[in-house]
Amino acid sequence: MLGFFRQKEGPIGIDLGSSSIKMMQLNANDGTLRLTAAAYADVPVELRNEPRKLHEWQVRTIKQLLAEKPFKGRRASTCLPNRDVVVQHLRLAKMSPEQLNHSVGQLALERLPFDAENALLRHIVAGEIYQAANPMTEVILLAAANDAVEQHLDLIERLRIDIDSVNVELCAMLSSFAFVLHDKQHANDATMFVDLGHTTTKVVIAHGPHVAFSRPINIAGKDAFPPNGDKSNTKNILEQLCNELKRCVHYHDIAFANRSVSRIVLIGGMARNHKLGLYVAKQLGLPAHVGDPVLRINETTRIGPHSDLESELFYSDWTIAFGLALSGMWTARNKFNKTRMTA
Repeated sequence: MLGFFRQKEGPIGIDLGSSSIKMMQLNANDGTLRLTAAAYADVPVELRNEPRKLHEWQVRTIKQLLAEKPFKGRRASTCLPNRDVVVQHLRLAKMSPEQLNHSVGQLALERLPFDAENALLRHIVAGEIYQAANPMTEVILLAAANDAVEQHLDLIERLRIDIDSVNVELCAMLSSFAFVLHDKQHANDATMFVDLGHTTTKVVIAHGPHVAFSRPINIAGKDAFPPNGDKSNTKNILEQLCNELKRCVHYHDIAFANRSVSRIVLIGGMARNHKLGLYVAKQLGLPAHVGDPVLRINETTRIGPHSDLESELFYSDWTIAFGLALSGMWTARNKFNKTRMTA
């Protein structure tokens, strides 16, 4: 278990998604989570492929949301947008932490699509695997170009907020479900999180609370089940998506032969689509359900003038904002620091 809440008011979690901004702040009293404020804004379609204009809109909009809703204090947790973070799996011989740092840096020079010497590099040790009977270390490389990091820091500076941490989405995702993943009952599970977003699908496989696999898939959930318009190509896109998800499961299960994926948790905006979830579960032959960590918030505090959460809906698309808001709320916060990517 994670222990008791460390302090009453948490940081403001700011999720800069490809199609929306979501902001959330939590407070705790006697171990009960309550919502201080939640705010939402759709990103204008015409700005989504215009980085400079989008940046200016984000600054203006976040300031407006901070003024409109009763957020308390100026502490905040953010994460680099997923589009700015490259994720790669590396396999290395067993070595000391110092040697591992050096080897990851050298491989980054060869494999990244941008100059690794002008990038922020972090890595997560996923675990020990065996390749041709030889023990190896599975490593997840996380990299962001300095230009993208500096742009994010510029946004923070212009908002005049005190930053608790700059994270990555995969870590915020697992923080959202830490209350389950840290439970002894699930400590040995391999759980596959599938974030069905508007522009990409993101996959994270966790061993208990620890990241073991991560990969973005360039297929959007809305393309598989478009809300409006032509659906003639839906079946092909669904098959492509499920084939990519199967490849993720296969890679993981081969690498970690003693711990196969046992369940799927669907999150993101398109996770609300019941037909999509059923199709994915059937094709992969694994139990699947919609993940909704926001349900942990006291029900009487979710809806009202302080909140942009809508009544009687799944809140799976608030997973990242919730995970960021939750950071700093636990006495066992250092458990998340190991996978934090701080600029």
